[in-house]
Amino acid sequence: MDESQIRRLLQRAEEIQQQSDLNVDHGPEVEQIALAAEEAGLSRDAVRRALQERLSLERPAQVDDLVFAKSPDGRHYVAKVVGVEPGAFRLRFLTGSDATLPTADVKPFSAVPGMKLEVPWPNWGWWNSTVVSYDRDNGKVTVTDGMHQETFHISDVRLRADLPPVLQRTYSLTVVVVTAVCSGALGVLIARLLMR
Repeated sequence: MDESQIRRLLQRAEEIQQQSDLNVDHGPEVEQIALAAEEAGLSRDAVRRALQERLSLERPAQVDDLVFAKSPDGRHYVAKVVGVEPGAFRLRFLTGSDATLPTADVKPFSAVPGMKLEVPWPNWGWWNSTVVSYDRDNGKVTVTDGMHQETFHISDVRLRADLPPVLQRTYSLTVVVVTAVCSGALGVLIARLLMR
């Protein structure tokens, strides 16, 4: 391992240590979740770690934290907290603009593997992608569209837009039908355009 890999490894170990110091309440609700997880084939330790991670993400944002903040276009982009006020955050988007937003318009920043983000995919525009890895030191996230991998600076990513559940089902069904009807390369191309 080179020096930068060792440094990243030690940073991640420190994060894990801090998360393991969180006190996960072992009340009846947590016990029910653990039992359901065991029935689904998950270990208690995995559930405990997931709860700890969730709790660490739910802590209030502080000055210098990265967050996803709502912009005028209704999407959430990466910003840095520059000040905390009652019920609001003063933010600087990584693209350079400043804003003061209510806490409801700010979400914790995360780029864990498996997370869905939108990125400006070359030759396609904004594209739903899945996080493969995040390089905190350089502020870069590597994503996949299912076929290829690309690396983007976090200033170029945004949270994936959530559709209401009814629209998600309709949209997914449309993609499946179009792909089936237009099988082959044309079907894949049309499905890819619809998935944008």
